[in-house]
Amino acid sequence: MNERKQKLREARLSVRRNRAVPASMSWTPVLREALSALAPGARTVALYWPIRGEPDPGDFARALASEGVTVALPVCGPARTMDFRRWDPSTGKPTERDAAGIPAPVSGEAVAPDALIVPCVGWSAGGRRIGYGGGYYDRWIEGRGGVLIGIGFMEDRIDDAEDLFEAFDLRLQGIATDAGFVRF
Repeated sequence: MNERKQKLREARLSVRRNRAVPASMSWTPVLREALSALAPGARTVALYWPIRGEPDPGDFARALASEGVTVALPVCGPARTMDFRRWDPSTGKPTERDAAGIPAPVSGEAVAPDALIVPCVGWSAGGRRIGYGGGYYDRWIEGRGGVLIGIGFMEDRIDDAEDLFEAFDLRLQGIATDAGFVRF
C-alpha cells in the first residue's frame, strides 16, 4: 500500500473524528442534484450505512424509496467481497451485521445498482476517491459499471494528489459535498 496515501487517509480520518456536523444537516438536496445530473433514470441506487463520522444519506434514502426507487446497501462478505442488497429505509437501521461488522441487510435480495453513492475519506480535484483502503468498491465496480457519485466534505478535498492513485482506484463522476455538487 502507498505509504503517503495511508498517512493522508489517517490524517483525513483524524479531521473527521473532530468535525462538528449539525444534526439537522440534510444531504438530500445536493445528492438529488448529483443523481439528476449524472444518473437521471436510475431505478436502483446504492447508498451506505454511515459509520465513523461519514455523511448520513438516510433522508435521501427515504426520499428515493418514497418515489419508488430501489435502495440498496453494501454487504461485505468473506475474503473482502461485497454485493448490494435491497433495503427498505422505512425499517430503520439494519439489524444484521455483515462480515465487516457494519449494519447491513444481509438477508436482503441481491440487486445491481445503476448508481452508487460512495463515502469518501478524501477526494481529489481529478475525481479520485480515497476510502478506508479495503478496496471493496474498487473490486465490485470492476467489470460492472455504474455511475459513481462520491459524498464527502469540501475540506476533505486533496490538492496535488493525483500521483497517489493507482489504476484500480475509483474515479468518480461527481461528488456531493457540504458546499455543493462538483462534476468531474
